[in-house]
Formats: sequence, C-alpha cells, structure tokens
Amino acid sequence: MADSPHVAIVIPIYNGIQDTLECLDSLTGIDYPAYSIIIVDNGSADGSAEAIETWQHENQGSLTLIRNERNLGFTGGCNVGIRHGLAQGADYILLLNNDTVVTHDFLCISKAKAERLVARIPVSNYSGHVKGAV
Repeated sequence: MADSPHVAIVIPIYNGIQDTLECLDSLTGIDYPAYSIIIVDNGSADGSAEAIETWQHENQGSLTLIRNERNLGFTGGCNVGIRHGLAQGADYILLLNNDTVVTHDFLCISKAKAERLVARIPVSNYSGHVKGAV
C-alpha cells in the first residue's frame, strides 16, 4: 500500500469531548497507511479543544485542530475541514461524526468501495460523448 491515496478524515465537533476522545482512540488502531485527521471545533464550551490538544500530545497523534470562533453547524464545520483537507492535497475526504468508533479495517474497506463507485461514474470528454458509462 505504498501508493495508497491520502484520506483526510474530517470530524466536526461541538462539545461532546468524551465521544470525541473515544473516536480518536479508535482511529489510532486503523490499518490504512495514508490518512490524516482534521478536527473542526465549532466553538465548544466544554474544553474540547484543550482536551484534544492534550490527547494529541499524549498519543503523539498527527491531527489538525481547527478552532472556529462560533458554531457553524455540522455542515459549516464539514466545509471548513473539507477545504483544509483539499488544500493539504487529500485524494479523498471522509466525514465522520465524533460519536463514531471505528474498526481497524474501516478505512481500507471504505476506500475500496469508493474506488469501485468512482470507476462506475461516467466521465465526459467534452465532445458530447460519455466514456465509461455503465
């Protein structure tokens, strides 16, 4: 898997630090080699951002924490994270709720299914013909 596409995992949060820490703990066990974690804190008032920084230091986890000054909602938080992931060169973006606990193989399975889906999407050649239509 040396040439695995990079997957940016975007997790928008607003409070709910215990769920978020459980989610992060589960992500440390995944077996996919090329991923990054982007946490978008939507102005949490429960110390979530500080707890995530502590988790990151204790686990030497590679993640990006983006702090929004106010709650942009789920969609707004996702959009901030998506923009960041794409700016960092991610090949895929995966949106994850902070109350999700993943299995070690979830990202390999998700990436494989995404690639099968993408392989079926027709691509226009700008001449009115469609390549790869199923």
